[in-house]
Amino acid sequence: MSSTLPPTRPPASGSPETNGSSAPPLYSTRFKIVAALLVTLAVVAFVAAYLTTSDGDDGGATDGEYVERLLPERDTQIVQQGTVGIDLAPGWEGRLTIDGVPIPEGQTDVTSLNVVQFTPGEGKAMQTLPIGKICAQARVWETATGPDESRTVSWCFDVI
Repeated sequence: MSSTLPPTRPPASGSPETNGSSAPPLYSTRFKIVAALLVTLAVVAFVAAYLTTSDGDDGGATDGEYVERLLPERDTQIVQQGTVGIDLAPGWEGRLTIDGVPIPEGQTDVTSLNVVQFTPGEGKAMQTLPIGKICAQARVWETATGPDESRTVSWCFDVI
């Protein structure tokens, strides 16, 4: 018959086997402080990055007064035959330039909802959008003041 020994446990703190001392801590105080600082810095960096990128949905903080939406949104993707445009607040008008090519007024679709947009095609300023990262600009102005007091809105996107 084999004898089984009971499992051994580490000596209790303050027992004669430990000579009255407690077990060493698993992590040092210095490590805990450094780890807490690193976690705090990571959270602050994440929040700052989120706040920096989250206000771009309306075209930017300064554009928000007259830009309701960009087509396509900044830093998104669009196909070569995709529509590029700008949705303006009521009382605003605009003209488009895409990848340095001014879009003639007769080639843009302007709706009563103040959306100025361009879809490339045969016989137009652009037959297709060039592949890669391109930028669009819209020169916008209040209808009441006219184009002499215009502002420029720029945004970039990828054509796939």
